Amino acid sequence: MVLQRVTVAADAFVNRAPRVKRIEDERIALLQAITDAQLVLSVHRLPEDKGREPASKSKRTSLLEEQNKTFQATLNELEQRLRPLTSALEELQAKTQRARAMLGTALKTRKFLDKKEAA
Repeated sequence: MVLQRVTVAADAFVNRAPRVKRIEDERIALLQAITDAQLVLSVHRLPEDKGREPASKSKRTSLLEEQNKTFQATLNELEQRLRPLTSALEELQAKTQRARAMLGTALKTRKFLDKKEAA
């Protein structure tokens, strides 16, 4: 469940993130990690053969622990890949806010100058 939520969040993040050349490699790496995680999530366990002896609790626990370690490693890798993208996105958002403020100031100044010239 955790891996699925991380995958969905990462997918949404990548799709919202602007395509910027300097972070395109990280974006592509994150998309690849999402694809890998989705592949892991899409694999369904086949039913056990009737002739086989059912696995013991300890063996099932061991398999689940191993699977948990794999998922945790994938999750950690996704988090590491998201960090530079998150920083770059925050930086772009800050620059956008500054640009909007500068544009607003420039537009106000221009309107003021136009009114002054008209008078």
